[in-house]
Amino acid sequence: MDMDIEWNIGSMAGASKARRLESDQFAGRVFSRYHEEFAFCRRMRRHPRHSDALIRTIKDEDGRIVAQLYIIDRELCIGSSTLRMGGIASVGTDSAFRKRGLATMLMNDSMAFMAQEGFDVSILFSIPEDYYNRFGYMTVLPEYTTTIEGLARLQKLQSFPSVPGSRALRRSDMSLLPPFYGNAYRDTPGITRRDTAHWNWLRRDPYFDGMVITDGDNLSGYALTRIKGHQLVVHEAGVHPSPRIHDALLRTLARKALSSGVTSIRLDLPSDLPLSRLCVLEHEGVQSVKVPYKKGGMAKIINLASTLRKMKPVFHERLQKSAYKDLQQRIVIDTDIGGVALQLNRGQVTVETLPDDHLEDPDVAIPQAALTGLLFGLFYPLHIWEVWGRPMEPEMVDILTALFPKRFPQIPWMDHF
Repeated sequence: MDMDIEWNIGSMAGASKARRLESDQFAGRVFSRYHEEFAFCRRMRRHPRHSDALIRTIKDEDGRIVAQLYIIDRELCIGSSTLRMGGIASVGTDSAFRKRGLATMLMNDSMAFMAQEGFDVSILFSIPEDYYNRFGYMTVLPEYTTTIEGLARLQKLQSFPSVPGSRALRRSDMSLLPPFYGNAYRDTPGITRRDTAHWNWLRRDPYFDGMVITDGDNLSGYALTRIKGHQLVVHEAGVHPSPRIHDALLRTLARKALSSGVTSIRLDLPSDLPLSRLCVLEHEGVQSVKVPYKKGGMAKIINLASTLRKMKPVFHERLQKSAYKDLQQRIVIDTDIGGVALQLNRGQVTVETLPDDHLEDPDVAIPQAALTGLLFGLFYPLHIWEVWGRPMEPEMVDILTALFPKRFPQIPWMDHF
C-alpha cells in the first residue's frame, strides 16, 4: 500500500448531481459490462431505503474516486424474525490503483459503518473465490435447480376436470402478489422482506416479467420468469400449494417455453418448496443443489447480540416444537466477534452480551462464520462440530439442532445485487 498517498475514505453523502454521475460512470468503467453496471447503480439509488451515505468511496488527493462499493440496505427474514441486512455490491477499484489494498480498506470501512448504523448481518454475491472469506463471510446461499424436459407431454397434461386459467403479469396485479410470496417462502431463511415500496421498485426492473394463475375471478399465484439460453427459467414462484394450481402453472410454463423455442424449464427454487417437490415426484424433474466454494451467496454477522436478540421469537417457536420445550439451561457461546449467553427457560429465550474478559467456560466455541452457517440453516451443528473441531457435549449438539434446524436458504434472484 502507498504510504505516501493520503487516501480519503468516506461516502457520497451530500454529493451533487455531478458527483453522483461521476460515481455511476466510475462503476461502469471499472467493470467489463459498462452499461449494465451503470444502470445497476442508478437503479439501486432509486430504492426507497437508499441514501448516498451507503455509497462508500476512496478518493485520491485530487478528489477523484479510485475505489467504491455500495451497501444495500434491506430487511431479510429468518422465520418470523426480521434482521437488518447490509448487502455489499459493485465493489470496484480503478485499474491504475489496483493491488494497493484499497478494496480491503473499503471492506473494513463498510463493516465498521454497518456496525455503527445498526445492521445485523451482511450479505454479498461473490464471483472471485477465496477472497471475501478473509473478512468473515461464509457461503450460506446454495444454488438450486429443478429441470424438466419433455415439455410437449407436460403441455398436454390435464389431471383435473376444472382447469385454472393463466395470463401475463399486469401492473394491477402487484398489490395481490405479497401474500403469495410470503406464504410460499415463509420457511425460507434469507428472503427479503418486501413492503409495497419495494414491490413497486422491483416492478421497474427490466427483467421483471412473468405470469399469474387465475381461478375464476381470483388470483391463485404468480411466477417470475425469463428466457435464458435454451431454458425458460423460473426465478420465483408464489402459488397456492394445490395440485390443481401447480398443474395449471406447469402447463402454462410449458406452453410459454415451447412458443419461445426453448427445450426445458428450470426452476431456481428451494428444493423443499411444494412446487419443486411436485416436479420431481410427478414430472421427472431433476434437482441439483450446489454450494459454491468460498464464493456465491455469502453472509456474516455484523452485530452478534442484536442478531440473536431478534432471533428470539424463532428460537421460542422451535423450542416449543422440540423435546426441549421445558428445558432450563444457560448456553454460553464464544465467537471471534464476541460472546453471548442464551438463557433457555421453558421455551423462552433471553440473550445476554458477555464482556470480552468473561470467565465462563463456553458451551459452544465456534467462529462467527460457522454460527452464520447455522443461522441460515445451511449447516447443522454436528457438521460444525466435526469440521471446526470444537469439543461439544452430545446433548448440546441436540439442543443446537433444535435451535438451528436444517433449512433451504435463498434470496430470490430478483433481489440479488
